[in-house]
Amino acid sequence: MRRQDDDKVTEIFQAERDSLFRLACYKIGDADTAADILQDLFVKIWNNPAATASITDLRSYLYRSLLNTCISLHRSHQAEFLPLDNNIAEESSDDDFHREYRAIAHVMKHIPEEQKEVIMLRTIGGKSFNDIATILDLPLPTVKSRFRYGIDKIRKMIHATQK
Repeated sequence: MRRQDDDKVTEIFQAERDSLFRLACYKIGDADTAADILQDLFVKIWNNPAATASITDLRSYLYRSLLNTCISLHRSHQAEFLPLDNNIAEESSDDDFHREYRAIAHVMKHIPEEQKEVIMLRTIGGKSFNDIATILDLPLPTVKSRFRYGIDKIRKMIHATQK
């Protein structure tokens, strides 16, 4: 039965890899660290099938684990990681990702964390509201209202800068 579980883990991870990577990049601000986090997450799950055997939604577990890892990494390395909008290497400042990252980070630093998490999962992770509710273990109306309130704040900020 281990082979079938391995195939399931591999299939889900491969299907979600790009989305997980983008989400980690935007949470951490560094592509190399994001790649390391994903690799460590996959190895952790792969090497401990008993721990994940009781998980009914492995996809949501992957996203929640990724978000928790990013939060823990920020907490444990506060001296090494600069705030979200300053953690971009200068040598690649012309790269599309870094331009996009800076613009998003500038706006997102003004959004409460719980709203930011929902917005990132929806826009960067490409997740449905139902998926986000499952990943964050929240009621669907809470997820939708966090998204709406966060987007409203972003609109107000954009409108204020256009005046």
